[in-house]
Amino acid sequence: MAITLDGTTSTVKADVYRGYTGTGSQMGGALDCDDLEVGKAKLKDYGETLTTANTSTAYTVGLTSGNVFELTLTGNCVYTFSNPPATGIGGSFTLIQKQDGTGSRTVTWPASVDWSGGTAPTITSTASSVDIFTFITTDAGTTWYGFTAGQDFS
Repeated sequence: MAITLDGTTSTVKADVYRGYTGTGSQMGGALDCDDLEVGKAKLKDYGETLTTANTSTAYTVGLTSGNVFELTLTGNCVYTFSNPPATGIGGSFTLIQKQDGTGSRTVTWPASVDWSGGTAPTITSTASSVDIFTFITTDAGTTWYGFTAGQDFS
């Protein structure tokens, strides 16, 4: 199977699409489209890359490493968001934030995050608790819209 993506044209061998039902139609590795658009895709058994880490006092959420982050607060943490898509392209990620066994950790959100009502949520401080947030940008990260998906999971 040959796939070539060179930034201006895309060539895909005919047996890779259009309902091919023969043997050997599965890709055997990752496909990097280098930020090129993929049209009319139908996805089945969809998944997103999960990045897990401990935060310490600072953590950079880098969108080149995934779109779901499961982070354990091991200190009062200052977040930075990096590598969003270009202006005019929507980008989002989910943050599953856990308190460590000590709890009472705090976070400082980037100034670029706009929260509903203009106020960041108070995170759950109980040891081992979990809060979930989602973030969306359409302007290369100049503004991130922050949403509380759920809090105080335990």
